[in-house]
Amino acid sequence: MLEDEPNYIFPDWFPSAEDNRLNLNRIVMMSNIDTSEKLGFCMDSVQNIEQHLLLFRALYHKDKSMRLRFISEASAQQFFDTIWSSAEAAGVKVSLEEDIHIVPRGVVTAISLGACRVVSMRIDKKRRRSIQDYHSMFVQYGALGHVSEKSSDDSSMDVVFLTYNSIFGAMRCIYDLSRSSKNVPGVWGAQINFLGAEHLVPSIIPDEVAEGRFSSLADYP
Repeated sequence: MLEDEPNYIFPDWFPSAEDNRLNLNRIVMMSNIDTSEKLGFCMDSVQNIEQHLLLFRALYHKDKSMRLRFISEASAQQFFDTIWSSAEAAGVKVSLEEDIHIVPRGVVTAISLGACRVVSMRIDKKRRRSIQDYHSMFVQYGALGHVSEKSSDDSSMDVVFLTYNSIFGAMRCIYDLSRSSKNVPGVWGAQINFLGAEHLVPSIIPDEVAEGRFSSLADYP
């Protein structure tokens, strides 16, 4: 299995010392987000994070907090150190927390190949749905932080951007829809890919039913 491969080559952004380790400080909590200005500060800070370093991002309105799970303790610490003083000045509390899960090597490999939390879908304008419909259709793969679209009069295709809170939701979406449109009817023929992964050949959503769902991704949070 990949987890036991002794010759596995780690990318430079994932410290080999963190391989298969639990309870590392990979989580950054941002709290006391009780004004629009503080929320703006947090959103701007997250925008500056390199996409491949962030496994999970969720905003909790009730608790007035944001939770970020990074690929490594090193990247979480770097983000914390970068924003700590400006967060304090903005009135936002930041803290590091332990991650009770490991980061599977399969996820490290997937990210190295281009996986991220954002799925882009090119779909014929004739099949266009509302943003609310897209959210309802694709939330089955994981919580969605944002859904948007881009349209041009010069193209017969719209581009829909599905931003999942977790990279695992994006991976489930790509995996399931590359095999069948059964669970999201009406989008067959659309092209799906991870945002920014132009080096990968987009999957075309087929118009047939394939057996099984998620396979080895089923156990991921």
